[in-house]
Amino acid sequence: MNHLDKKNDTGRKWKFLSTAAKDKNKLVMGGSVLIIMLAFLLLSFNTLTTWFRSDSEIYYMAIRRGVENLRNGEFSFSDLGIAGHMSYGYSIFVFLGQLLLPDQGMGIRLVNQLLAVITIGVFYRILCKVFPKMDQWVRLGFTAAFAFSPLLLGMIGEVHSDFPVLCFFTWLVYFYISKRQIACLLTGFLLCFSKETGVIYYCTFFAGCFLYRLVKNKNKNWFKKLFDEFSAYEWLLLVPADLFLVRAISSGGWGGKALTAKISAVSKVSGGRINSFYFSWHYIGLKLREIFLMNFAWLLVVPLILFLAALCRKKLLSLGSEREWLIGIGASMSAFLLFNISYFTYAHYRYVQLFLFFYVILAAFLLEKSCGGVLFKRGFAILLTAAFMVESFVTIDPVTFLTFRSIDVGNGKVVTANEFATNKDDVQFLEDKDVDLETGQFMDSGMYNREYIGFERALEEAFADIDYDLTKAIVFPAIYRNKIEYTLLGYIGAHDPWNLYWNSETGNIAYDVDQTWIQWLDISKGIPKNISSYREVWYMNLFYQGEWYKEKNLDQFKVLEERTYQSGKWKIKLERIEYKKKAIKYINSADRAAKKRLKDAIEKIPFGDIKKLTGFENEYRLRVGDLRVLFTVENNIITVNEIRPRGQVYKRL
Repeated sequence: MNHLDKKNDTGRKWKFLSTAAKDKNKLVMGGSVLIIMLAFLLLSFNTLTTWFRSDSEIYYMAIRRGVENLRNGEFSFSDLGIAGHMSYGYSIFVFLGQLLLPDQGMGIRLVNQLLAVITIGVFYRILCKVFPKMDQWVRLGFTAAFAFSPLLLGMIGEVHSDFPVLCFFTWLVYFYISKRQIACLLTGFLLCFSKETGVIYYCTFFAGCFLYRLVKNKNKNWFKKLFDEFSAYEWLLLVPADLFLVRAISSGGWGGKALTAKISAVSKVSGGRINSFYFSWHYIGLKLREIFLMNFAWLLVVPLILFLAALCRKKLLSLGSEREWLIGIGASMSAFLLFNISYFTYAHYRYVQLFLFFYVILAAFLLEKSCGGVLFKRGFAILLTAAFMVESFVTIDPVTFLTFRSIDVGNGKVVTANEFATNKDDVQFLEDKDVDLETGQFMDSGMYNREYIGFERALEEAFADIDYDLTKAIVFPAIYRNKIEYTLLGYIGAHDPWNLYWNSETGNIAYDVDQTWIQWLDISKGIPKNISSYREVWYMNLFYQGEWYKEKNLDQFKVLEERTYQSGKWKIKLERIEYKKKAIKYINSADRAAKKRLKDAIEKIPFGDIKKLTGFENEYRLRVGDLRVLFTVENNIITVNEIRPRGQVYKRL
């Protein structure tokens, strides 16, 4: 063998070894991504049998009705529109899940988990395409941060139209980068018909990519330049947006007739503010804090500082072929931020779910183009992943607690981003004088991670302990606007809390009509007439109630027994109570005006025309016109014993 042959043979060996090393490296990375995906499934497994919270229950009930119509042969195209949204692209998947596994919406959650797992794998491929020179372990770390974020892992148990926007937008970016035209087109349909905002991010992504290519094209003939860059393929990609526009116009406007009617109704209540474009510094500040500060999102400042340092030292690396895609992503992110701060709506954390994609891409870009070393970049990716994973289950972020309002729930505090309410004239914020919204925070207070499950676990433990059946009733205090659905029962179905059932075999509250119906008693309008028909009545003494609400409720009954349950930060006290029969009898027999006078007067105790009865240790009378309310006070508990006209009371005494 001559010298030249030896040299060629050595080159082939090195090439083989290099290829083998690359293949082995790809196998290791692929296996690592698979481990992340499996870990995501395992960590989200316990959401399969939990309740649908607040807003999600609307979507679940709409999906369930649509599937029932399909089974009964009464299905129409409008059933695919979930909760008023034109969510046809997403509903195809969740309808299939509900058909296959209808119990407790388990099929819907399994579909969500499958979509999320696919999205995690696709996101890793995007990082490989956009940052080809990035250290593979840093890339893997950012994939894990994406997977275990509170905006994905922490909210995966719910169902709504913002989640598919995150999934399908991620798919769209990957298919566009990979130049898979047909897949890109199909994903465009799914994105545009998942939620109305999807079409905004769809169009701005392509607009950013197109404008970049237009500027890069050196042809001085603008007509030729436009023709070259706006090819037949680009025209084809506009079809999903065009069809969305046609459907929106034909169905009654943005979101169709159902959503348009809903927006109109809410807008009237709020003086035209809610669900409309409206400038408010308070709301802009709230949304920016929700996007950039909640749940360790503020860690983005670390790569930002390093990036600026590299920029100042003129060590910023030039962009390669990924420039076009990054500009497209940047255009969509700008549209996302602009829409969220200008379109005034309720502060649901799910509304910023898509920002998870932009956040991790932005963090990866800043870190990759910064002056930090490989070890530091790996360490930051690990730190971000760990912080996000913990925050998906329990809030420990000190900045979150400093930035947002927190509520004591008995064994710790939970955070809420809800800071305003509406009335018939305008929007009122918590910072305004004489506005008390603290008890109305709970519809959204648990929707930023999995911490809310503690309330469910504690309540189910209480149901199991008292051996709940149809002879027992639960009094749930209506502490906000006199509606129990506006308080923590929003966690188990804000819009239909009366159709919940207790499964004593599994120890879960369920939607299954074959189980034991849960009988909630609403005492906001007075003592229920059927109160005496139950063998046991339990009052749920929630630790977040203000003292006024406790006094308001406790003056109506006597506590016979107390039991306390807690899970995580949540603590619940069940008190077996007894109403005085004479008081119940008189209130129920009184006319509407008398009932209102009695209710208002009793609620103001210890204020009012009250005198201590002579010869009695702890018995008092309250004067309400010609009526006298007799009550006792023991251990700070007020018990109404009897209500009679003035003459009858003093004859008895």
